[in-house]
Amino acid sequence: MTLPFDGGISAFFNYLTPDSVRSAIKRSDKSDIISTSYPHQERLARAVYKGQLAKLQIELVKMQA
Repeated sequence: MTLPFDGGISAFFNYLTPDSVRSAIKRSDKSDIISTSYPHQERLARAVYKGQLAKLQIELVKMQA
């Protein structure tokens, strides 16, 4: 697994993750982990998505402040 950066998640994966978990992740495929209905059964309309995203970004900035 080569990444353009190697941070804490990569270090955890390479050195601290149990061998059984690491090997399961390496041999898996995206479809093994995420179903087609994850995380929602239906896609949101673009306008609804953008409206909710804007509100959530404002809340994130508030929390960071």
